[in-house]
Amino acid sequence: MSNRTVYEVAPRGDEWTVKRRGVERPLHVEKTKAEAVAKGIELGRNNMPSQLLIKLANGKIEEELGRLPSGALRSAGEAPAPLRDARGQHSGRQERTYGDDPFPPAG
Repeated sequence: MSNRTVYEVAPRGDEWTVKRRGVERPLHVEKTKAEAVAKGIELGRNNMPSQLLIKLANGKIEEELGRLPSGALRSAGEAPAPLRDARGQHSGRQERTYGDDPFPPAG
């Protein structure tokens, strides 16, 4: 079983929440999605290994951020690496950091 911490960014009315999976109360409430994602990335980098899920209003996962294939961390300003499907085509999703996760999300 994975010991990584999973954080979730999701809309709530006109706000965006950042929660730790399994905990009802949000860790942070932000006005914009970008602010919530930035806070989630910060939490992930400070609590490795971790994963960040960005959800849509219907609860489906829009984006899954986790360990880079190389295991290297990117700086805040760097573009995330594009994920590829089984044929090597760009999947439209991106993968970002956080730590040496023994169970990285499937790409």
